[in-house]
Amino acid sequence: MSIKRIFIAISAIFAASTVFADNSSVTSKKYVDDLMSGYQGKLPGSGANTLMIYDDEDGIGEKAIAATLGNSASAVSVPTVGAVKTGLDGKQDTITGTAGYVMTGTGNAGEVGEKPIYSANTNYSDSLVTAESVNNGVINAVNHSLRRVNANGELDNNGTLWEIADTVVALTFLPAGYTQLEYISMNHNAYIMTDLMVNDFDRVTARVKLYDRDTEELSNTQFPHLFGVSADASSGSVQAKVFRFANGGTDGTMLAGYYNKWSFEWSPSTNGKFVPLNVINDFDIKLAAGEQYIKMNNQVQASNSLSATLVNPYPVPLFGMSYAGNIRYFPHIDCYGVKFYLGDTVVRDFIPASRTENGETVVGMYDKITGRFFTSETSSGFVAGPAVGN
Repeated sequence: MSIKRIFIAISAIFAASTVFADNSSVTSKKYVDDLMSGYQGKLPGSGANTLMIYDDEDGIGEKAIAATLGNSASAVSVPTVGAVKTGLDGKQDTITGTAGYVMTGTGNAGEVGEKPIYSANTNYSDSLVTAESVNNGVINAVNHSLRRVNANGELDNNGTLWEIADTVVALTFLPAGYTQLEYISMNHNAYIMTDLMVNDFDRVTARVKLYDRDTEELSNTQFPHLFGVSADASSGSVQAKVFRFANGGTDGTMLAGYYNKWSFEWSPSTNGKFVPLNVINDFDIKLAAGEQYIKMNNQVQASNSLSATLVNPYPVPLFGMSYAGNIRYFPHIDCYGVKFYLGDTVVRDFIPASRTENGETVVGMYDKITGRFFTSETSSGFVAGPAVGN
């Protein structure tokens, strides 16, 4: 290599960096520019209450920090914790409602109430009704003023004549699939198990037409019952609650029993009090501790004030009498409805009804309280009266 070329190479090295004896150096501008090109430039100021954010791989951006929440759906600022808390404090808590109820206002900020919607299983006196229920009720009420009869004046769903109905049937709203009937009939051959025990009720009301004072035990011709249960297999008044339409034989006097005392022992008693045949009568029988009475068509027939605690393990039948589980003495009646009470609470509200199951019509009593359909415990079953509204 020539001396000239050697000098140029050495000059280039010193041009890049000159090293001194104390290890300090002088760096060229190009070297510094190349070295600093991989570092972040100086961040510009974005103003107070501004948050720095990455906006892409090589740059940064900013978002405003908001101290209050606005109403804009397109706002992109970042709220402070205080702004979020203040905003949430003004919102409604999560509302947990009851199925079948509607929400109501209370007049107090942040508080709501509710009301039930009337149905066959929700019979509150202050519940709301749907337009459909009102329409059906009005239609049934109007239709029930007239009923179909044939040329002989007999009730006939296919009759071409109409007559004014001479009975009053309480209208109700039964679930889909059920038909409300004016009454159901039984001829000494059907009864229902209420699934109530002797202490589950203390009053019974019923609308009934009694046709005779016989029972299925025709040789006995006595003791047709609306309901009854005794803890004894042979005596009708042991730890008992009982009501008979007739006491038996040629007597025919109506009779009730509470604990171990019959109503002919009450004051006034049922001696000589008869249930008229072939007419509709309203019964109200109270058998509560401290108060017992029999009312027929709102007239007191007998009363008493015996207090007792009943011990009886046998369920109560409707349209029969349980002698320690032996059910007998079925009446011949038309029944338009029965209610069982415990105090002021209705525990059974039996409505005559029918429904079709597997192509077959079944007749019984629909209970609005439990939502159950009670049919006869015997194979004979009940006979349907006219449908309400026909």
